Amino acid sequence: MIRKSTSAPFLLLVLIGCDQPGAAEVSDASAALDQITSSTVRELEEPPEHPLGDIGFVVETEAGLAVSDALGPELRLYGTEGELRARYHAFGEGPFEFVRIGGLAVAPDGRLTVVDPRQGRVTVFESGLTPDTLFSPRPPPRGLVHGFQDGFVAATSGGDRRTRLSKLSGDWAYQWSVPAPSPGSISEYPYWGSLARTLVAAGAEEVLMAYSFLYTISVVDADGALTDSVRFEAPGFREASVPEAGEFSGLAGQDALDRWLASFDVISRLDIVADSLLVVTRGRIRSGSSSRFITDDTAIDVFRLEDLSPIWWNVQLPEGSRVVGAGDRLHGPYNSVYDSRCPSLGSTPSACDASAIQMPS
Repeated sequence: MIRKSTSAPFLLLVLIGCDQPGAAEVSDASAALDQITSSTVRELEEPPEHPLGDIGFVVETEAGLAVSDALGPELRLYGTEGELRARYHAFGEGPFEFVRIGGLAVAPDGRLTVVDPRQGRVTVFESGLTPDTLFSPRPPPRGLVHGFQDGFVAATSGGDRRTRLSKLSGDWAYQWSVPAPSPGSISEYPYWGSLARTLVAAGAEEVLMAYSFLYTISVVDADGALTDSVRFEAPGFREASVPEAGEFSGLAGQDALDRWLASFDVISRLDIVADSLLVVTRGRIRSGSSSRFITDDTAIDVFRLEDLSPIWWNVQLPEGSRVVGAGDRLHGPYNSVYDSRCPSLGSTPSACDASAIQMPS
């Protein structure tokens, strides 16, 4: 059942499973979200004088959740019940100020780390959102950043105008980098480079990457070696065609562009949940106002992290959904949300409690 919400709830999708035979087999058709997840709605406290414009990034901390504003230079810390514990807002180019928050991560030592790709800077916060240290790493992170091993991995720019994955130490010293997935040159794939993105997720021992227009997952180990690259024939995933250069110019260009965008799907996120599952979020790109492009999340695919074997394909998300983070659970703000209940997959009633949920084996 779907219920409408008049506020802006925060939904935790808790992926569950059971160890009965056949419980983890790949679905032949689109699975129902409420058959593979239990949902928890958490209302986030908002001061009336400082409303949050939209949720940008979410990471789990020891105390609860760290949340960034999608458009403004604002950070918030929330407790486990959604209570607001701290708020930090600083726009500008001075020390500990942000032009844009393009990445959010928890460092290996537990401190919150914020990337401003416009300034090529990284800010580290102590508990309670007290700014502590400022770094200007080289190469500068473009946005996506994850704690990994004793440091970080981040998407960075390469000298060939392509994205690279870089490993940096705990104090942001360069260690290694590898090219991010790419289908080819800009001349071979016009328009792809303007809309496609590099997706990154970091586990305990390896990093996973994808190019949003292709359903291929690459695996990089802790030493920067590419250990695997798996191309999936994902049920229901429509791959983009390659337009000719100049195909979207002229009076009919916008209509042609809109038809092209509606003809394919993209990978919009990679997330690792509970250190055991890889969740691939599917989406569709559409033209917004002021020449902006917006990606709407539409479905998730779920894999075992240990061997990238698929568990569920094309699990449809409610309309208006958006995945914004992961940790022990998959997070997302929703316009419409599922009622919280315990799915009947052989679980005991106590498995409805997030602390007792079993992950697929």
